[in-house]
Amino acid sequence: MSGISTRGWHERAHQNMNEASSTHQGALNQAENSVRTHEDTVNNNHDQYRAVQDNMELKVSNTRRLVETLSDRAYCLENSIQHTRESLGNVEAANRAKDGPLQLCLWRIEQRTKRPYPREQVRDDAEVALEDEKATLIQTKYDLSDAAERTKDMIRQLEARLAEVRDDLHHKKHALGIDEMCLSKAQASF
Repeated sequence: MSGISTRGWHERAHQNMNEASSTHQGALNQAENSVRTHEDTVNNNHDQYRAVQDNMELKVSNTRRLVETLSDRAYCLENSIQHTRESLGNVEAANRAKDGPLQLCLWRIEQRTKRPYPREQVRDDAEVALEDEKATLIQTKYDLSDAAERTKDMIRQLEARLAEVRDDLHHKKHALGIDEMCLSKAQASF
């Protein structure tokens, strides 16, 4: 035969069996480790999905509140613009209302300068009162014109702010739609 004794063969077989048993035990340990790692990975993956979903729900909720806030802001700006325009109309009407009294005052002053007799062409209390009335009416018209210009400027500023808010609102609504779609897809895939 080959020169291996039965005893040598038996020892060799026993050694091979021990190695095979050890290798089999190592494989079992590796399989158990692989299963545990797989379970941990699945659990971690589920936790991550939950965290993503929770964050998406929070983001959608925050965006909804922001859309509501921007909508309220746009509504308030629209009301402010409307009230400011009404105020402008009132200021302009008040300015126009001073035209008649100013024209009457100027006519009276002109009539006094046309008095035929030199002894009637004296500066009296009536003329001083007419000059004071003229100065007051002119100053009032100036103040009302200035107020109208400032009001028009305020309307322009409010309209610019409203345009910004509407633009921001448009973008936030678009983003909200995308976020809601992503959230529903995430919920379906989870």
